[in-house]
Amino acid sequence: MNAYPEDITRQTGTPVAVAEPAPTPGQDAHDAHGAAEIGSPVPYFIGVALLLAGWAASVAAFGLPGLFVPALIAVPIIFVGLIAISWG
Repeated sequence: MNAYPEDITRQTGTPVAVAEPAPTPGQDAHDAHGAAEIGSPVPYFIGVALLLAGWAASVAAFGLPGLFVPALIAVPIIFVGLIAISWG
């Protein structure tokens, strides 16, 4: 005997209520039902542009150390980010 609601309905003749899936952590109830809204990518582009502008200003102000030091600082940050997204 299968426990699927449509089989139970067919066997008993009465409809069976099926619970909706619970939202996962980091997901609101609207997203849990497959109707996720996609936000605008503009803030991300602005953030990347500001990051690159700051890095360029660092190079202009400090020369080669202004190029290398931010890159060296970014290595552990990006490493932790890659580990975080690989965990799911």
